[in-house]
Amino acid sequence: MSVEFRQRTPGEYAKIAWKRKWLIILPAIAVAVAVSWSSYFCELLRGLGLDVPGALAGLQVLRKDCLARNDQLGAADIDDRIARIRRG
Repeated sequence: MSVEFRQRTPGEYAKIAWKRKWLIILPAIAVAVAVSWSSYFCELLRGLGLDVPGALAGLQVLRKDCLARNDQLGAADIDDRIARIRRG
């Protein structure tokens, strides 16, 4: 069961793309808007002192300090905080 396809010209490909222009343009716009909003809100949160990667790094430093002092209860509390931040 073989199917033969005819050769398309570049003009035919241009017509196909022109018919489906919104299927090409709208997802590109959606991705651009999502990236710009996420970067804007990350900068906004960072300005408010809610820098999530910075908070995670700070909590990991505290956890290492607790483990160095042999404070297992404090380290477990910090592990819970890190897990909550990662979950969102």
